[in-house]
Amino acid sequence: SKEAKEARELELELALRREERLKALRDDSRAAAAPTIMTVDKSCAQPAVHSGATPWHNRRRFLAYNLLGSLTSRDEDMHCTVEVAFADAERGRAASTRDWYRSTMAAFDEEGAVFAAPAADERKAMVWYWPFSPWAANSDWHADLPSEEEPTAIALGFNFTAVATSAHNIRVFSRTGRPMGAWTARSAIVSLCASDDTLAVVEHSARGAHADEQALIVTVYSLADERRIRRLRERPLPLSAGATLAWIGFAQSRALVTVDSAGIVRTCVAAWDYEWMPTLDLTTIRKSAAERQWVVGVTDAQLICVHCRGSEGGGLDFPTVLPRPVLAAVLLEMPAVVVEGSLPELDSASLMLSAQLEEARAALRSAPDEESSEGLVELVLERIVALDKNTIKQIHAACAKDRQARALDLAGQLRMPRSLEAAIKLAQYHKQMQLAERVSRLMRITFGGTADHVTNNDMLFDAPTAQGPYAEGLPQNNQSFDAGLPPRARTSAPAAQIYSRAEPPGASLAERTALLAERAAARQPSGSAAVEGGSEEAEPGRVDEQAAKQTQATSTAVAGARGVNPFAKRGGGGTIATPNSAKDVMEKLHTMGAQPTVESKRKPAAPAFATGGKRSKA
Repeated sequence: SKEAKEARELELELALRREERLKALRDDSRAAAAPTIMTVDKSCAQPAVHSGATPWHNRRRFLAYNLLGSLTSRDEDMHCTVEVAFADAERGRAASTRDWYRSTMAAFDEEGAVFAAPAADERKAMVWYWPFSPWAANSDWHADLPSEEEPTAIALGFNFTAVATSAHNIRVFSRTGRPMGAWTARSAIVSLCASDDTLAVVEHSARGAHADEQALIVTVYSLADERRIRRLRERPLPLSAGATLAWIGFAQSRALVTVDSAGIVRTCVAAWDYEWMPTLDLTTIRKSAAERQWVVGVTDAQLICVHCRGSEGGGLDFPTVLPRPVLAAVLLEMPAVVVEGSLPELDSASLMLSAQLEEARAALRSAPDEESSEGLVELVLERIVALDKNTIKQIHAACAKDRQARALDLAGQLRMPRSLEAAIKLAQYHKQMQLAERVSRLMRITFGGTADHVTNNDMLFDAPTAQGPYAEGLPQNNQSFDAGLPPRARTSAPAAQIYSRAEPPGASLAERTALLAERAAARQPSGSAAVEGGSEEAEPGRVDEQAAKQTQATSTAVAGARGVNPFAKRGGGGTIATPNSAKDVMEKLHTMGAQPTVESKRKPAAPAFATGGKRSKA
């Protein structure tokens, strides 16, 4: 009957549902028993970045764009035409060549350009070099990469070229195509950049704390010795939350600089153990949320970029070849915290100048000889003057807000005796006599009360504290020191430099004798106190002026006999400068209305400061 037929169909449907549930339960139990395999979504990992390159637009694109110039590619159907143009005509002339391999990335300098092309048809991926002005015929070369390897990044240094491949390999060639080395990175390579004999490699490290965060590391290699590639340092590469790496390169000071997609510019300070310092926030200069800054390069104090309307604003996120982009310079300014009673722009400038000064000092210590350190000496002195000028402005602002403790703290950071004299005048101008007295005492303890015996070389490096292998030779009687004085003033610069200088390994008997004589002379009390029969107690930290001159002459003779860089670090970690090897670059603080002077080569002298002109109220 009809009712019986419907009952059978319902029973059959229930049986099928029951079978499906049993099957699902069996599948779940099997999945639970099987080992768990974690998978990583590759779409979260950042792709490779080639700084200075743009995508195709109107059959043209930039293969490389930096402070030296630009390297463009024009699509000609059968081939591409590559053109190089220099920003300064004296550094190179414009040239062009045909690119039959349709290269996708390149790097160039004054001598030539290196290109990388992907595999096409039956041809393997390849790297080829184009010299601009070769001295010999057949100086160009090309190299085929192994099968199943595609180029992902490329860089060009002083005497090498490096290419990264999809197999996580880094291959290094010389300018003539000679293989110099090859190694495998731990993970996918994101970018390469080079400057002089230094190569920086950026690669993925691991997954970030969140799924949309990148975890990158940067490794710096030295290729100064062509026979051996040496790894200098490895550090995590910081990025903003949810941001990716947008640009990486070396500044003119050879400091590594990065820019992320959030617009934060960071600089790696080698003198601070390769720590990253934020130096600019590009979002503060944007006129609209859609505007973007396409970075070209970084100088010591500016970021050179191209302002783009952005894809969200109806434009592009990158510049076009035609019309030529207009470059803009943005002053590097560290995002500073607003502290009550101080000016944020001065605090930011102080941090930037301090980092630049330490970078210059690190370069001076690593100079191979005294001849190559002459320009670095001038650079260090110029940055000391700039930092002291900024500190004087900070002291003026602190005195105007009646922040005497902060003003004294800032005065302890001054590096020149004339700067301390300017700080005393500022305190007197603001009628803060107690502050003026303390700064005067700071001046007397740090520089012996006068600037006559202080030379340029005495200011190249800060006086070390009472630590190290020769700390026991420093004056220990600090009872007369005022508690409000900064610790930096506890030791005079000449005495600290003498005692911090370690005995060089393998020193001869004459060198040991000269070093002992220097230390003995430094222990002598001030000349005025000794002559007067000891009626007054010798002030701690004071060094007899005649003894200081004698020790400086001895240091010059010893350093000249060694023939090494007199500013390099010795065994004890201390430094001492050879006098009269630097030029005098300052007459007076710019705020006091003075101009730099040049020290005479025939007659070495201490920095001379002009006293003429009207007195500044500031």
